[in-house]
Amino acid sequence: MMNNPQKVLLMLMVFALANPSFLMPGMLALAAKKYYPPGYNPPASESDSNTQKPPQTIIVPRTQVIIKTEPAPPPQVIIKKVAVPAKPKDPLTVMLEERRFYEALRLVDQRIQKSPNDIGLKLTRAQILRDKENYDQSEAEYDTILSKTKDKSLQVRAYAGLGLTHMSQALQAKRLGDDNEFQAKQVAAETAFKHALAINPNNTQAWTGLAQLALSKERYTEADTAIKRALKHAPNDIRALMTQSHLLLEQKQPEEALPVIFKAKQLDSREPQVNLLLGRSYLDMERFDDAIIQLQQVLDKNPQHSDALKLLSKAYEGKLRPDDAE
Repeated sequence: MMNNPQKVLLMLMVFALANPSFLMPGMLALAAKKYYPPGYNPPASESDSNTQKPPQTIIVPRTQVIIKTEPAPPPQVIIKKVAVPAKPKDPLTVMLEERRFYEALRLVDQRIQKSPNDIGLKLTRAQILRDKENYDQSEAEYDTILSKTKDKSLQVRAYAGLGLTHMSQALQAKRLGDDNEFQAKQVAAETAFKHALAINPNNTQAWTGLAQLALSKERYTEADTAIKRALKHAPNDIRALMTQSHLLLEQKQPEEALPVIFKAKQLDSREPQVNLLLGRSYLDMERFDDAIIQLQQVLDKNPQHSDALKLLSKAYEGKLRPDDAE
């Protein structure tokens, strides 16, 4: 006995035979499919291979792409060093640095003839006369300048220079044993320095001069105050540095004096007074060989330097070489 689906199939087949042109494509498609009774699950191998599986959605994680952009390098700047020719020194300055005082005096006189009203040149002339130990002529030059100029800055320079000239005159009088002249020139020097400071309280040259005067009188506290004022306004002033080192040596402090002297030597290695101070420092420290070297350099420039001769004799005595001290 046939069930309903079988009946339907049989009827369709009969109809298809009767009308082949109408149902043939549909019947062929139906016949191509396998028919399974209700409740029957075909195995996986018998499943319809033509059944299309639903498309799978593949989720691809988004990749973050970071593009680094390097900043453009700065344009290359090429700096070419161009040698700038050094400005030649004034011949007068060179002569003074090399202590060629006779040539310097000749040159400055020529310049004064061309510029007779140039007070600066006349101040330089007065300084050169002092360096040449023509103290009276130097004093007269400074007095003439002070009588003719009303320029305060030039007056300060003239008073300070005049004070130094008076100090040199005092030392000369002391060597000659003229005590009255020594005392008078010291007073004149102090007066000139105070005139300079009354116009310009920061004048290094005047403060240095007052320190030297106090030092010569063994007024060490006063000298220390004055030289500190001088170095405050001009820390690289060689005269002030030498005065400070001299003060330290007088106070028996050669180790403290050495760095001050070396600084002065860096500023002017040709200054014989620096070698003298070094020689004295080494002698006080009993470094006799070093003392002899420095003192001999002073005598190479001035064989008659009395202070250097005395110190050199003591240095040789310290080395127990009396033959060399003769």
